[in-house]
Amino acid sequence: MKRTVLTLMVISLVVVFAASSALAFGLGDIKKMKSKLKKEVKTFVLSDVDASLKEYEGTDLDPGKEIGAVAVYGDKDYDGIATSLAKMELGLTFAQNVLKDTDAKLAEVKDPEELDKLKKNNELAQKALEALMGDGAKLVASATSFTGGLQGKIKEDPMGYGKYGADMGKTMKKTKKVVDQIKPTIDQLIATVGKITEKGKAMAADATAE
Repeated sequence: MKRTVLTLMVISLVVVFAASSALAFGLGDIKKMKSKLKKEVKTFVLSDVDASLKEYEGTDLDPGKEIGAVAVYGDKDYDGIATSLAKMELGLTFAQNVLKDTDAKLAEVKDPEELDKLKKNNELAQKALEALMGDGAKLVASATSFTGGLQGKIKEDPMGYGKYGADMGKTMKKTKKVVDQIKPTIDQLIATVGKITEKGKAMAADATAE
């Protein structure tokens, strides 16, 4: 953790130094110093995470556009990591919403159809996260590698990476935090499906007894 914070601090200092050096030593007219980077915001929806989640778009379980929005800059490596992270965070937040919704409703559910709906929500969230988890380790490794080379990119392109480098670093730092939440959330979903199944059996037994 301390090492990551130190790396981000160093990147910030390099950003300031690179930009000031460009001005102080006249590395060409500033207007002529064009960067290859260009900021663009992309927005993903639940069906981009998994096609089976399309029916939840616009519902109370949908994390909304804010979670799925990500800035890309035209750096192939960074953009690939950032977009994968955005989809992973979107899927994770959806799953967390499902767990909260189920926890709030399960004890009071008496309708078998409503119970089936809760079970379906958890199973689809689990399926989506399991698919995302497979790329988790690779994504963290890629983020670590990109962070390691970011200072060099800032020096080479102070008008581009110097401007966006700090934000890029923050995104890379967030990658491991998101990935580390995937497995525990899957475990919670599995446990919740078990609780729903037991509740279904109890309801069925009560109905038979009546």
